[in-house]
Amino acid sequence: MKPLALVPDPLIGAQLAGYRILRPLGEGGMGAVYLCEHETIGRRAAAKVLKAEVARDLEWSDRFVREARVMAALKQRNIVDIINFGTLPDGRSYLLLEYLEGESLAAYLARVGSVSPAQAVEVTATRSSRRRVSFTRAGRRRELDSRPRQTRWA
Repeated sequence: MKPLALVPDPLIGAQLAGYRILRPLGEGGMGAVYLCEHETIGRRAAAKVLKAEVARDLEWSDRFVREARVMAALKQRNIVDIINFGTLPDGRSYLLLEYLEGESLAAYLARVGSVSPAQAVEVTATRSSRRRVSFTRAGRRRELDSRPRQTRWA
């Protein structure tokens, strides 16, 4: 995900299933991801919200729903849990996801330069396990993103 520019965002402060959107975390091709916090219990979550132009495209909207279904069906320690799925008043779909503290694998590698062979094996095994589980459940790999910038080094 690329960092977001500091531009006023109408979603900041909005409510999603009891969670208040606090700030943007990043943006990708399909949408933006925001840090949220539950108003009552204080639990943090990440909200993935489709971009308006993506939400208008039936093929991409259907893909987002498939992604939500696959994620909801998966129970694996290397895949974040889905908390909720819904639609904003403007028609855009969103996913509420477990929020993980930590930096992306890409940021970690940029900061440290390299990892030990043991760490490289661990990361590769984790990413392969996640792909295997998603492929088994979805029948194809493309539903879950495992690019280094999407992989948390937590």
